Amino acid sequence: MILTLIYQAIVLLFCVVLVWEVFTEKKFARQLTAVVVLVPMLLRLLMIK
Repeated sequence: MILTLIYQAIVLLFCVVLVWEVFTEKKFARQLTAVVVLVPMLLRLLMIK
């Protein structure tokens, strides 16, 4: 149980950084890359396989 919470906290932190990157990056290609990485991270955060 505690490991799951730690795992979700790490994934949440990673998702926040990715969202920040999407909104602050000026190059569209890097924004798109961040979004592509963000989608599976959000699914992991919600524990959807």
